[in-house]
Parts: sequence; C-alpha cells; structure tokens
Amino acid sequence: MTGLWNGIDVEYLPTTKAEFFAWVTRTLEDPENTLSLEDVLDLLGVCPAGFVDTFTASIVALESHAATYHTLPHGRGILNETARTMAAFQEVRASRDDFYSEEQKRRAAQKR
Repeated sequence: MTGLWNGIDVEYLPTTKAEFFAWVTRTLEDPENTLSLEDVLDLLGVCPAGFVDTFTASIVALESHAATYHTLPHGRGILNETARTMAAFQEVRASRDDFYSEEQKRRAAQKR
C-alpha cells in the first residue's frame, strides 16, 4: 500500500478508546514521525469533530445557522452583534475554508 499506511503495522493499531489516545500520543511524540494529528485521525477513519468541546460545537452550529438562514443571533443588524461573536464566526469560516481547500488539494492529488 502507499500513502499514510507506509510504515504502520495494522496489527498494532489500537482497539479501545484509551489505547487509541495512547497510540496517537506515542505516534505524535515520536521524533521520527512525519504524520500530523489530522493524518493520524484520517488514517484511522476518526472524525476530528469528536474532539471538539461543546462550546466550540455550539459556536460552529450558530454560525452555520446564521449562514443558512441569513440572520444573526440577535436578529437585527451586524452592528448589534458583539465583536466576540463576529470574531468567532470569522474563525469558523476561515477554518471551514481551510478545510475545503485542503480537501480539494487532497482529492486532486489522489486523481493523479
């Protein structure tokens, strides 16, 4: 096999949640490791959304709701929102744009 599976012995992949976290920690702390956390999670088929705290998840959901329904949380104009809310929305959008950009690059590389 090619790609991320090179050098990884499937027999030693974790089987429990505790083993998974221990394996991820060991893998990422290994000085010879070339994998990022995203690579490790992708390799194991684990969605990184499961590692998000509830506050962050609620901000992402709120931003998604605002984008879908074209309304802001307070239901008035942009000047009625707090700077903190607008900054959080901006971070969510930037992260989402980065994700889609990386996905597009990854898919283009796979097609070659």
